[in-house]
Amino acid sequence: MGCQAAARLRCRLGRAMARALLKRSSIITRRHNLRLFLTLVCSFGLPGIAAVSPATPTPTPTPTLSQSVTLAWNPSVDQSVVGYRVHYGTAAGVLHVLDVGDVTTANVPNPPDESTYFFAVHAYDKKGRESDPSNQVSYPLKSGLLNVSTRAFVERGENVLIGGFTIAGDAPKTMIVRAVGPSLEKAGVPEAMTDPVIYLHDGAGRLIKVGDNSQRSSGNVNLAAGDPREPVMLATLEPGNYTVVLSGRHSTTGVALLEVYDVGGDGSRVAAISTRGLVGTGDKALIAGFIIGGDKPGRVIVRALGSSLSKSGIDGALQDPTLNLYDRNGSAIFANDNWRSDQEQQVLGSSIAPADNRESAIVATLPPGNYTAVVRGRHESSGVALVEVYFPSQ
Repeated sequence: MGCQAAARLRCRLGRAMARALLKRSSIITRRHNLRLFLTLVCSFGLPGIAAVSPATPTPTPTPTLSQSVTLAWNPSVDQSVVGYRVHYGTAAGVLHVLDVGDVTTANVPNPPDESTYFFAVHAYDKKGRESDPSNQVSYPLKSGLLNVSTRAFVERGENVLIGGFTIAGDAPKTMIVRAVGPSLEKAGVPEAMTDPVIYLHDGAGRLIKVGDNSQRSSGNVNLAAGDPREPVMLATLEPGNYTVVLSGRHSTTGVALLEVYDVGGDGSRVAAISTRGLVGTGDKALIAGFIIGGDKPGRVIVRALGSSLSKSGIDGALQDPTLNLYDRNGSAIFANDNWRSDQEQQVLGSSIAPADNRESAIVATLPPGNYTAVVRGRHESSGVALVEVYFPSQ
């Protein structure tokens, strides 16, 4: 073979080998057009609801993992893809890799430390070769009071469900507010409200937003509710006091759940959340669930007020409320009837002791997690009560 023929052969072989190498490595070089979306476990879903017995109402449903995040992405169009891996960490360098297989969602439970985490997804083939990453999303894991969800029987007029919260600090905070009704019926809760409505007011009583059941997403936050009739709102609010009113459309009544979530803003915190509602007998207790985030215990003061509401002009106030506090497993960890009977000095030291000795209060230092407070009337009495959760500066 002549020199020129040999050179042409080597050239053809070189091009063939290059094509073969390119074909084999296409899973690595192709971008796959992956698009990653971040949603919060605490922003949707109703885990933990069961049928309610007359003796013990179902605790307010709260997320089972207060610091977990859920990711979702569109699938790759490449036929050689057999699965996906989630890469995440607190900086540009990857600290953790989660192989989720051939699905397009992932739950990342309890990432350690209180910090901002970054997430990206890679597709891979049967030989384990990865694609380029998807777009990157981030989410700051927070400490403090992250969520409260209060369940009660909502009537008309003065007996609608009224929730309040306080934002402390010097920077705006993003909050999600949602009302749940029809989804409760699907979970076995009797007399669930079929069409709830929510209104957000500022500290001066001005209406600033109405919950819209057509708003389903904003940025990286998934606002989707369990039923299209359930309203939801996303609002960025300045520090101050706010009130949410939940009622039934066209004056309907029924059991409803009011949820308030802290989803953004590092320069401020949720310092207190309260809800006023009607306390009945059996299933119709006033039930409040809250989440403490972070990796350290937090001190909370929980109060159940009733008789002192009469002095504020509230008709039909509950004269002798009782308060029970449960952990995420449903185990009772604190109980109080009259606040002076158990923790008088601790309650006095909090500077927010109830005005009436028949009202209840609990002071506790609790590890991060989900908790449920249940307010009832002593001797099966009924009336309007206020349940409050305070999270002082730690």
